Amino acid sequence: MYREGSSVINSDTYRAYAEDSMLGTSPINLVTSLYEGAIETVEHIRHCFASDNVMGRSKAVTKVVNILTELLLSLDHEKGGEISANLKRLYSYMQCRVLEAHARKNPAPLDDVERLLRKLLEAWYVVAQQNAVSMQVAVSTPEASAPTADEGSSGESERLPYGSYFADTLDNALGEGFSF
Repeated sequence: MYREGSSVINSDTYRAYAEDSMLGTSPINLVTSLYEGAIETVEHIRHCFASDNVMGRSKAVTKVVNILTELLLSLDHEKGGEISANLKRLYSYMQCRVLEAHARKNPAPLDDVERLLRKLLEAWYVVAQQNAVSMQVAVSTPEASAPTADEGSSGESERLPYGSYFADTLDNALGEGFSF
């Protein structure tokens, strides 16, 4: 429990607030948040290695493995095809490297994990930026209907780097969940 002034803030209250604030965000922003959290946690693992904090390192390893698991579970292999399969391999590889660093008590494998996470995050920032531009175009031209995946070279698939893979994420931003 956290104390703030004279009031007590329960960690369940914070968790509920955090979940509610994430419900209104886009799937792309959720993914970038997961990457940012994973990078921050890998940095924390390094700090725990430096300060010989085994308990903190263990908790941080569990957290980053859980984040990578969440990213793995969010993949949609039908829509994602080869991209999804490659991400699955990368996430699994990163989980193994984090666990290897922890088991061998050697932070060296974390360098590879952090480098991969940062490159992937950069790519997702580009996707988010292109998505924002697409959304602005859609809002500024309300008479234009949303393009379908079948539209070929003149549709959404050319504006987004992965074609129609992300086309339905805009429609389902507040839906049952997201799939990548």
